[in-house]
Amino acid sequence: MSTRSHIGIWNEDGSPDVIYCHWDGYPSYNGAVLLHHYQDPEKIRELIALGDIGLLAESVKAAEGEHTFESPQEGVVVAYGRDRHEDGVDTKHFDTLEDFLREKGERFNLSADARMDEAMSAVNDSEDACLHPISDEN
Repeated sequence: MSTRSHIGIWNEDGSPDVIYCHWDGYPSYNGAVLLHHYQDPEKIRELIALGDIGLLAESVKAAEGEHTFESPQEGVVVAYGRDRHEDGVDTKHFDTLEDFLREKGERFNLSADARMDEAMSAVNDSEDACLHPISDEN
């Protein structure tokens, strides 16, 4: 069974760009990967630019050799568009966090935000979900 989540980045105007992630969305996995491997704004943007993903991993880019949805390289993000050639999996833009949370109903909504110097998590199991820092303790 999967633990679905969303991963997003905050734009300068405060709006989020968001992708869906199918597997391991809980803070102790996806949150930890974001916290330890996605603090560089360029790398975060590369991840978000992939669109929806099946699995978050330490690296956005594959090393030389084959990397497909069916045969992924270890430690490399598995993306629906790039690796399985699916349509309709582009990054979604929302005007506000509230707009995003109203539309998306996953329990874990994770934010990689270099301006905050930490990965953040919104646990969406209440009406007033708010962002909480992800740490090695979650």
